[in-house]
Amino acid sequence: MQELQHKLMEYLRPDVTRVELGRKASLLDQGEVSRKLHFVEAGCLRLYYVDEEGEDVTLFFFMEGEMVASFESFLNAEASEFGIEAVVPTVVQVVEKDSVFKALDENPEFRNLTFDILIARLASYQRLFLNTIRFSPQKRYEELVKSNPKLFETVPQHYIASYLGVTPVSLSRIRKKYERR
Repeated sequence: MQELQHKLMEYLRPDVTRVELGRKASLLDQGEVSRKLHFVEAGCLRLYYVDEEGEDVTLFFFMEGEMVASFESFLNAEASEFGIEAVVPTVVQVVEKDSVFKALDENPEFRNLTFDILIARLASYQRLFLNTIRFSPQKRYEELVKSNPKLFETVPQHYIASYLGVTPVSLSRIRKKYERR
């Protein structure tokens, strides 16, 4: 999917602004309308949700080469149900919504690439949802280690615990059990 996103970025290159973010810097606050598309050049972003009790839940991580937005908010100009923030110092390439929609209107190849990326992202979210139902936290941890080992070098453990739906203490137990194998 990163190859598709790289091609997409080439179409938008003239309209890109490069932004450096510190750790925990916000790209989008929950409840804000998304008006920008982001591409991670370096670092890591997380998509998160804060529930009614104030609990912060990490839903997804975005690493180098990945496209990021609260897509429902971006496409429908409605308040985002999610926030996006830098997990570590991160560099993003930012494109304003108007530039994206202009490219969608004017370029069928850009439109097709965008569609392919969004379908791949949807499939990724569906797998994540299914795995949350189907697998134990231990199995989800093992799958995450296999599929994205770099995440463990970059992301603080409490975010990984939140992503897996466990407490940091439970994650520590899961890690120890995994390492003993």
